[in-house]
Amino acid sequence: MSWESGRDWEKIRQDYLNSSISLRALAESSGVSLSTLEKRSSREGWQQMRKQRQLELGSARLEQVADKLLGSISRALDQGENLEARDYKALSSAVKELGEIKEQLCSAGLKGGREPLEVRLAPELEELSG
Repeated sequence: MSWESGRDWEKIRQDYLNSSISLRALAESSGVSLSTLEKRSSREGWQQMRKQRQLELGSARLEQVADKLLGSISRALDQGENLEARDYKALSSAVKELGEIKEQLCSAGLKGGREPLEVRLAPELEELSG
């Protein structure tokens, strides 16, 4: 626990970063004045940290969805299901849309060494269009 005002500032910060709670509601629930919380949040950049965390979680979720979609496509192809040209087109379109969403997330601040989704999915797209 921090010595400053006897508050556990790390817990308060984590509560803010890991939720959608407003500073006002957090101030009420933690027994800290709103102005104190606003000053500390501003000084330590909590809002930017929260935004970054939300982007990371969104990106991770998008990757899970893309992997699940690719797994479904692969299983359908491996099982020899008869897919028509329009099915391939729909699947390809969905993968492209996921790629565009991923690119938007990356341009919002997550580039940090991550390979673009389009690059990772290129072999699967090639196989589908084959």
